[in-house]
Amino acid sequence: MGVADRMLLIDETSIPTGDLAPVAETPFDFSKSKTVGKDIDQKNEQLTRGSGYDHTYILNIILAPRSSSSPPFQRKPAAAS
Repeated sequence: MGVADRMLLIDETSIPTGDLAPVAETPFDFSKSKTVGKDIDQKNEQLTRGSGYDHTYILNIILAPRSSSSPPFQRKPAAAS
């Protein structure tokens, strides 16, 4: 599993469609180390529509459950001076 296994597809005007697509085995697959741009010349409709890698990647993160009374964001306490 990479950092992002899916991406948001875009239409001909580079507007996100709301559809998700897997990145595996596409030029957008960065699950293994490679030079950015290595696959930029591959024939791929999404590469053409976005003029490259300009897409929204869906990151693989897991959020810990929180209670409804806790704030949505918790600040790190300030360091003692």
